Amino acid sequence: MGYINVLSSATSIIGPAIGGYFISQAGFLGTAVWTFVLIVGAALVLLRTPEASHIRPFQWRSMPSMLRRIWPDLVGNGFFNFQFITAGAVWPLFIFLIIPSYFSLGLIQAASAFAGMIAFHASGTLTDKFRNKALLLWSSIVYALIASARVLAYNIPTVSAANIASSASGSFQLIPWSTLFYKHMDEEHRAEYCVLFEMGAALISAIGIGALAALAALLPMHQALVVAIVVSGAAGLAINVVRK
Repeated sequence: MGYINVLSSATSIIGPAIGGYFISQAGFLGTAVWTFVLIVGAALVLLRTPEASHIRPFQWRSMPSMLRRIWPDLVGNGFFNFQFITAGAVWPLFIFLIIPSYFSLGLIQAASAFAGMIAFHASGTLTDKFRNKALLLWSSIVYALIASARVLAYNIPTVSAANIASSASGSFQLIPWSTLFYKHMDEEHRAEYCVLFEMGAALISAIGIGALAALAALLPMHQALVVAIVVSGAAGLAINVVRK
């Protein structure tokens, strides 16, 4: 899993730099057109990929009893999803107020993706050797501290350092979390497990994002962004309710 994420991170290194350059030169519309073409090409490749898993009827009746067993996973995924969505939406707005340059932000994101790629490999190696729950706990604590400290960034060097540290710590958190997800999914009926898993993510994320949106209506923009960044980092601690 570490190697898979390392390979996928390679595109995250190149993509932001190229995307930042395209936006600065061609604007959002031109960049959107190129992005659409790439997505269609990727979809065509995906559709031609053979299905390797066994296909069976969806069993609705098994879901209530499964829910009683796996509800900690749903709660954990809800907070993980809330953390991911909020950080991904709010942090770029926050740093754009500091660095209003798409190209500079693209370069920063490329450097952060490279740090994340290295962290993916290290995290995958450690996950093979140590308990996943322990790694998840410590990586969640580190990510929460770094994510909250990002609000202190005020110029290009501090934004770069915060983004790189956040990307690396987030990568460390992702591998043990994903490992536990696949482990638990293999112990249950996969399709039903994934449906319940994502229902938990959608419900908790909707509640959390709705609360932040209401708060944003009451606070100035900068204060609302600071609160959202800190809350999203702290939310990652709650994913540790997931089963062993």
